[in-house]
Amino acid sequence: MTATLIATAVFMGGAMALMALGVMLGRPALKGSCGGKNAECVCSAFDRLKCRTRKLAGAHEH
Repeated sequence: MTATLIATAVFMGGAMALMALGVMLGRPALKGSCGGKNAECVCSAFDRLKCRTRKLAGAHEH
């Protein structure tokens, strides 16, 4: 049990260290295929409508 917890902590720590290294080296942020700042949408018309609907629904939740 203890060995599993230690192995999990080491694995997660290693994964976080690799992600931090990517940020420190100036790798660009991950982007979705549709949306984001200054990004062209390459989605289908249905996907664009779905995104727009989700944004509208999120605006009314607050």
